[in-house]
Amino acid sequence: MQRLREIISKPLNIGNYFFYLGIIFLPSAVPIGGLFLLIALIISLTKTKTAIFKDKWNYPLFISTGLIISSSIKNTIIPTVPFGSEFEVSSIWLNIFNWIPLFFCFWGFQEFLKNKHQRTIFAYSILIGNIPVIISCIGQNWFDLYGPFTTLNGLIVWFQKPLNSNVGISGLFSNQNYAGFWLSSIYPFALAIFLKQRKFNLYTFILFSNSFIIFYLAILTSSRNTLIAIISSFPFLISIKYFSIILFLILISLSAYIYLIPSINEIMGFELKIIPKKLINKLFFNEFGAIRNYPRVEIYSKTIKFILDKPLLGWGASSFTFIYILNKGLTNAQHSHNLFLQIAYEYGLPVSILLGSTIFLIFTMSSKKIIPLKMEDNYYIDKALLASSFITIFFHLSDIPYYDARVSILIWTLLSGLKCVLDEYKNI
Repeated sequence: MQRLREIISKPLNIGNYFFYLGIIFLPSAVPIGGLFLLIALIISLTKTKTAIFKDKWNYPLFISTGLIISSSIKNTIIPTVPFGSEFEVSSIWLNIFNWIPLFFCFWGFQEFLKNKHQRTIFAYSILIGNIPVIISCIGQNWFDLYGPFTTLNGLIVWFQKPLNSNVGISGLFSNQNYAGFWLSSIYPFALAIFLKQRKFNLYTFILFSNSFIIFYLAILTSSRNTLIAIISSFPFLISIKYFSIILFLILISLSAYIYLIPSINEIMGFELKIIPKKLINKLFFNEFGAIRNYPRVEIYSKTIKFILDKPLLGWGASSFTFIYILNKGLTNAQHSHNLFLQIAYEYGLPVSILLGSTIFLIFTMSSKKIIPLKMEDNYYIDKALLASSFITIFFHLSDIPYYDARVSILIWTLLSGLKCVLDEYKNI
């Protein structure tokens, strides 16, 4: 606890405080968090406006901005979706807010993440902001607290959907996959702050409990991506030896649960629900042999065909569902289930290549700086930042929670943090 007081007591400029308040309110009250982040962004950009044009990492984003606008103009003038459908051309322009403002966040938030001290406060802020998420998930799963709950004339919504055997918990999010992404992406910070402790006391116990609760709630979302993402983040924060032991224990526990729990349920006279059946079925009982019938394979193949038909400027944002149905897709797909394919479909291959290569380069180059660092207090947060960024990339190869504003802001903030790591460690 003394360590936390020392971190908070160090002086920061006013923009930092607005930034951290924005991060705290982001998951539970997006309009409030967004307002604080906007103020922080304005303060940052007024201080660094000339530096933006000197940083070569920003050039791909400048070019992407021009291409996104060009694609939007082209697909407004010459719509790709036939007239008479429910598609609204205005949605093409609304979708721009998922990208261009976030580029400014990438540029502006670096002012608040440029050293280890600032990134440490960011980690604490995001975990404080996650407390309402934890409360909403616990209320939904164990106390049947169902919503939606709204305030400020519907600006803030906690969805709290009723549960059934076919869905996992989603808490205040509208979708269990969004909740799974959020919990898994912030888990490395919870684990890192716990691992930083050298003494076992009440504060350490609270940190351990927090990381365990986040891990368990993530499992209860019944998202296979979430479980795999969390487990894959361990090697960034612990040694391979300990990771192997943890992985072995997880596999043993899952196997025991699968084969012993029916007998235990019969003896106890009621069903003991520890791990969702839906997640178990996804992990162990899917028919992997019938891969051609796997819906996402069919979605990927059609998406690639669409991209090859319009490779330069794409089909236009928000048109995927309509084009997919017109081409007799097997399922009612809302998107391509791969962010980079989705970008190529909406705005063209050049934008997808520019954004994809920029993200992968930032991740790989920062990995070379962070991974060799020793497991010490000063570096745990940066290792968590890398782990969370890995989860972000991994998740978006087979799903797209990006279009939730909380998720997209978090993603570009993480990338901004990795860019700051590159700048800070450039001589290492």
